[in-house]
Amino acid sequence: MTDTKWLPDIAGAEGPKYRALADALRHDVREGTLEPGTRLPPVRDLAWRLNVTPGTVARAYQIATDAGLLEATVGRGTFVRGTRHEEADSSILIMPEPEAPGMYDLLASRAVEVGQSAVIGERAAQIATSGLSFTRYAAEPTDLMPCKVAAQAWLSAQGIRCSVENLVLTEGAQNGIFGALQMILGGREPVVLTEQLTYPGFRRAIRGCRARPVAVPSDGEGLIPEALEEACARLPVQAILLSTNVHNPTTVHTPMHRREAIVEIARRHDIQIIEDDVYGISVPGRLPGFDQLCPERAWVTTSLSKCVAAGLRVGFLCCPPGRGQHAPRALRGIGLSTSLLLAGLVENLITSGEADRIREQVWAELDARRNIAAEKLQGLDFRSRKGLNFIWVPLPMSWRVTAFVTSCERNGVLVAGSDVFASSDEKAPAAIRIALSGPPNRRRLEHALGRVAALLREPPPDLIA
Repeated sequence: MTDTKWLPDIAGAEGPKYRALADALRHDVREGTLEPGTRLPPVRDLAWRLNVTPGTVARAYQIATDAGLLEATVGRGTFVRGTRHEEADSSILIMPEPEAPGMYDLLASRAVEVGQSAVIGERAAQIATSGLSFTRYAAEPTDLMPCKVAAQAWLSAQGIRCSVENLVLTEGAQNGIFGALQMILGGREPVVLTEQLTYPGFRRAIRGCRARPVAVPSDGEGLIPEALEEACARLPVQAILLSTNVHNPTTVHTPMHRREAIVEIARRHDIQIIEDDVYGISVPGRLPGFDQLCPERAWVTTSLSKCVAAGLRVGFLCCPPGRGQHAPRALRGIGLSTSLLLAGLVENLITSGEADRIREQVWAELDARRNIAAEKLQGLDFRSRKGLNFIWVPLPMSWRVTAFVTSCERNGVLVAGSDVFASSDEKAPAAIRIALSGPPNRRRLEHALGRVAALLREPPPDLIA
């Protein structure tokens, strides 16, 4: 353990001082200036030396702690964590802080606002006065059966095959992943394989189930079969967690021959496959998934958060045949049951056709926003797909991703660096993810993308590694 006289220069920083201090912490931890195990100055000492209030320092420390960069121990102090990326706070990618004046949010990945809030509010009011009893918990399967029947038909229309008996309502897609892991994993320190870059919340869910996440090398078509075979032969692998229809953050779409190779390996080693398809139902042209290729070992989880409305907080877990009856019990560790009100609301949106109408409007708005991105980033390399609410922007290999993210934030724009999606022992490619759905309107998106484009075309000198 080492102490530090760490004293960042935040005098000329724009915006709140606590945010500038948190940015400096993140930069110095990830660049290695603050090494793992280093004890930071006490709150009052650093506040006095920076000429700020103790509350400013405390808030910055808390932000860095929530992001997995620091850990605080009562009576000992605040320390730099030993793993800098593994415990990254995934909530910043879907629930960033409200936009501060002059700041543009290109972090939040969700269904873009197209007026659905008013429609959903009206439908919710109707359901709330329809005679439902809210004094008890929803009972499986009777109370939730109407929603499950509607959801099963809707998912089937999207290309996801699952019987009503094996369909489980969840509190969002990640809740479904947690439930699948609970039912699959057993023994001492089982291993769950993930893609090389993956949503950080997946690793947290795996660790929350006392398993070890291991990243498998990937390329432009998804997981590399040879690397997957090697990992399955070497490690006590019990499950593979991946996204083949839309990979977050790279937008990669895994072709059929690669999916078939993954299925062959999973069957040979008797491994379960968990498919996160939350983005897959948001884009047209879905290929047959593992629910069709290997239904005996496929778990598919998805939700309405990217294509209808994130605030609905109802997701769907499609289990292998005969496994659905056990899922509600597995999910009770993090929630007793799905809300009757939300289940009724989702059923109403689906059966009335409103969910499909909203999704079409979301697609149209995202088409317009992708056109704005193409105009602002003309001549620059980026990847996008129809119906997808984010784009992937590769950077020159010599650039430091954290420095570019910090430069964007200093210019009033929040973006996600590739390091957020990488595990602690993996080197992330030079790239950023930009969420087109973050800004509330196209005008703010134009302004935000204009600032990012200016930095891409004329980068500050400190970006070069």
